[in-house]
Amino acid sequence: MIYPTLYPYGLGGFEDPKREVKVSLKRHVRHLFNLHDRQFQQHYSFLFTVFNVLQRRAILLHTSLKVKARNFESIASTLNSISAETIEAVCQRVAHGDSKTKNSEDEGKVLQLLKEMNIVVSNVPGSSSSRVVMQNQIRALIVEKGLPSFYITINPADVFNPLVKFLAGTEIDVDALLPEDVPSYIEQSILVVKNPVVASKFFNNI
Repeated sequence: MIYPTLYPYGLGGFEDPKREVKVSLKRHVRHLFNLHDRQFQQHYSFLFTVFNVLQRRAILLHTSLKVKARNFESIASTLNSISAETIEAVCQRVAHGDSKTKNSEDEGKVLQLLKEMNIVVSNVPGSSSSRVVMQNQIRALIVEKGLPSFYITINPADVFNPLVKFLAGTEIDVDALLPEDVPSYIEQSILVVKNPVVASKFFNNI
């Protein structure tokens, strides 16, 4: 209901319980971004809202707490004895840079737990833990293959490539381009800003 222009009849939303064949949120989003009608691709906030929901779900489903085996019993007992309100109060202060103030014994326990527990979110794309996993993979490759002689990062230039224009729906012959078919930097930049999905498709294809 927050997108009446995309769903003018109030139908076709995510995870509709009336739908006979269940479709996951991620698969549904991919379908919407591949429609010939590009209103979902070009909407100014829909893409970011959906990405936020997907990230939050991934964090809730794949986040776990890691503790040392010898401390498990005491930490589990402490967690059960602390209220959610106390944990939230301490987290609010820690988020603002105060990791020392404790107004009660329970708050002191929360601060101690923060020191003894590690949060593991390696399955969530874009998280700091997922980057650590990739760094470990690079180190493993160096151990197996040796140090690289040189290192290249390939960065496809979407603001100059006519393929982006083609993916956006313009009828051009990529194999027989005319000078007027090659987009200008300004024209292509505006296109990429208006339709980030096209830039993503281009990146994956290249």
